[in-house]
Amino acid sequence: MAGDDLFYVKLRALQDSEKHATVNIDAISEFTGNLSKNELNDLLDQYLQSWRAKHQDMQAAVSNEDFKLLKRLSHSLKSSAVCLGAKKVELLALLLERLCDKKNIPVKKVNVATLALLEQLAMVTQKIQQAIQNEH
Repeated sequence: MAGDDLFYVKLRALQDSEKHATVNIDAISEFTGNLSKNELNDLLDQYLQSWRAKHQDMQAAVSNEDFKLLKRLSHSLKSSAVCLGAKKVELLALLLERLCDKKNIPVKKVNVATLALLEQLAMVTQKIQQAIQNEH
């Protein structure tokens, strides 16, 4: 199988995987200890605000083909996804970060991976917002 084909197979498998929870409360507890519901909601709200800003910055970086910025944003997003146990976001951000690290950056793959990451990010933020609203 050609490298391009393998990339798209891996990306599709990751996107379609139901194996990874959107957000893992146990993972959050590992990093923060025991939080009250209000503290957890505040923390999740901070992540939402940060992710919204990164979402916009990533779109701009792709439009401007600023792959250094896109790599930094992907790395930052990957780190925060680890703290939330958002495995799909983490893995997609890692994939994008690695693409941006290549000598000859495959622009088409970067665009596809960025779109997949942003879609997953939107889904996760929506689920977090719903969880916060359900607590109030």
